[in-house]
Parts: sequence; C-alpha cells; structure tokens
Amino acid sequence: MEENQDGLYIVDDEGNAVTAYICQDSSRDMIYEPVRDAAGRMFFPIKDSDVNGTRLVWKNERNEIVELGRTENEIIDKWYGMQGSELYYAWKGSVVRWNVGTGKRERVFDLKANGIGEQLSTMLFWNSSGNAYLRYISKTEDWVSRLSYEEPKLRNPVRVGIMTQESGANFVEASIATFSRKNPQCPVTVEKTSQTDNSKERMLVEVLNGKGPDLLYIPYKDLRKLWENGALAEMGELIPDSVKDTLLPGVLEYGEMGGKLYGIPISVDVKTMFTHREI
Repeated sequence: MEENQDGLYIVDDEGNAVTAYICQDSSRDMIYEPVRDAAGRMFFPIKDSDVNGTRLVWKNERNEIVELGRTENEIIDKWYGMQGSELYYAWKGSVVRWNVGTGKRERVFDLKANGIGEQLSTMLFWNSSGNAYLRYISKTEDWVSRLSYEEPKLRNPVRVGIMTQESGANFVEASIATFSRKNPQCPVTVEKTSQTDNSKERMLVEVLNGKGPDLLYIPYKDLRKLWENGALAEMGELIPDSVKDTLLPGVLEYGEMGGKLYGIPISVDVKTMFTHREI
C-alpha cells in the first residue's frame, strides 16, 4: 500500500496499482492503517477533512468505494482489526467493539484500569473459534485477556469496595488490576464511592446488613464502626506466620481490635530523626 497526494493505492503482486480511496482534501485528510476481516477483505478508516468523525470504507467486488460505517466526534488511538462485522479499536483508554452493521459500539476492556497507558503496546488476535484476545507486551509483562462475548465465568467475582479517595485508593486499584492480569481465573470487581453523593453511606449500610462488597478499603474510623456493629470477619488466621515475620513490628496492630485482626494497613510511614553522631 502507498499513500500519495491524491489518495491511497493498493499494489498487487504483479505491481499493478488499484486506487482504493481518493482524498477529498489531501492536505487535511487522514488515512489510518487499514484493517482486515476474517475473509481477508481490507477496510480503510478515513478521517475526512469535511466531517467531524471517521468513516470506514472499502472497495467492493464492483470496484466501488463503499462506506461501511462512521464514528462521530471520536479520535481513534489505534485500529486493531475486524472479525465479521465487528471492528475493534482503542479510544480514550478503552478497547471498543463496533458492530459496523448495526452501528452499536461498546467498551469491552478498560486499558487504563489495567495499567496500560500506551495502546501501541497492545495487539488483537482471534483463535480458530473466532474468540477475540487482547495481548499486552512490555519489558516486565506479557499477558493475554479474552474479549469475546462468551468469556466463561470460572467463579463468582470477589467484590472490592473502595470507600475513600485518599492516595492509597489508587494504589489499591492498581494492585487489584495487577492481580487480575496475573490471575484471570480469579475475577475481581471494584466498586468505588464518590465524594459528590451518598454512595459511601449506602455501601456502609449494605455491609452492616450482611451484603455489599466482600473486601473493603476504608478509613480507620469506618473500620472501627463496622467492627463495633459486628459486621467484619476476623482475618488473623489467613496470614501465615512467615508473612507476619517479614512485616515491621507493630504494623498489624493498627488493624487489631479486641485482640484480633480485622484490617490490614496497606502502607506505613516511618518517621526517623537523624542527629549528629556525637549527640
């Protein structure tokens, strides 16, 4: 394929050029990398200068340029590929599945929530059954996540509730994302409260009534409140002594009430004062 001032051309094995698309304004039109469907047909995402969006076109058997679909007000970060009438692309930190036949679009994978800030490090492929998989490769990681509709539910997901907007909340969410990537057989869902509504109060009431998330990240005062109402399970026996021996002395005491462990601090600040050695 070759892009020149007038349009996009396909060159076959014999060197014969076929015009695939003629730009309306070659100085402003943007031609993205083409994508293929399962039958090997090639489609061209074109961001035209006179429309506020991107059109997907292809040259049919009658040598006609046909518009297959269009997105509005979207800046596409990466085009992955097609399977049947479903086209996958990256937009605003998510993988989007676009059925170009019905026009339906839905986000099927949150790249940012899974610690991926660079879409170019991801790729999409399909197995022989037509199931879509997203692969992420970096210097330290190489993992695959299945995106198809028929993703099997191996077990009910563990629900984690984050009831604070402190800096530790981002650490907890990132840690959960890392765990989910490395342990896809153990699904985890995250529910966060907001400072602009009463979602935190609703979640606390659910927990007090024996419902709500399975695990909680909450301030100490809320931990104390839930313990006083008998809503928390004791977790001391879940932590092996070998792990406890590696922690700083006294760390687990911040999660103990009544001589038992009900919470685990995720971070501890150690304040140290240095003096002149003669003093």
